Amino acid sequence: MKRIGIINYGIGNLGSVQSALHQIQEDSFLIESVEDFHKATHIILPGVGAFGIGMQNLKERQFDRAIRDAVAANKPLLGICLGMQLLASRGTEFGDTDGLNLIPGKVIQLQVDDLRLPHVGWNDLTIKKEDPVFTSDLHKQAFYFVHSFHFVVDDKTDIAATTTYGEDFVSCVSRGRVFGAQFHPEKSQKFGLQMLKNFCGLTTLC
Repeated sequence: MKRIGIINYGIGNLGSVQSALHQIQEDSFLIESVEDFHKATHIILPGVGAFGIGMQNLKERQFDRAIRDAVAANKPLLGICLGMQLLASRGTEFGDTDGLNLIPGKVIQLQVDDLRLPHVGWNDLTIKKEDPVFTSDLHKQAFYFVHSFHFVVDDKTDIAATTTYGEDFVSCVSRGRVFGAQFHPEKSQKFGLQMLKNFCGLTTLC
């Protein structure tokens, strides 16, 4: 039976994500311990806040290792906002911090000239490759963003979509069964729900 596990590591819009999954009729639960990872067929890593604090909270709960083990077992993983950034090799917010290193790259501050930071609001996706989660019907649709940092990937084939705010930045990543969205799908109405539905529709290979 399919069950969507949402990682609770102290920073994330857990209620909003659960509500969005309920709207698309998907069964979900909060992952509160390492043992809970085994109960999930699909895993969502949400998050708001700073990269360093996010990684600290994951490590304190030993969730960093559990996430890597779940990915090694072919469970689909979706990082949202900070959760996407934590997929990177390292982050530079308030100092250099190692990330989960599931998609090689680094997280740096946006360069937006005279535009405001954080970037808050609705912006379009430009889909860059065929992808089971970030599908072509999401191309040029608007999603809701709240962030000041962005993911610079080492391998451009990991870029699923880009967005423009002062500069072009990577707004979606995917490698194998690991996916990341810089925007908040749970706050992005119709097309955000469609993206979540795409993720939850992935088959489990383990």
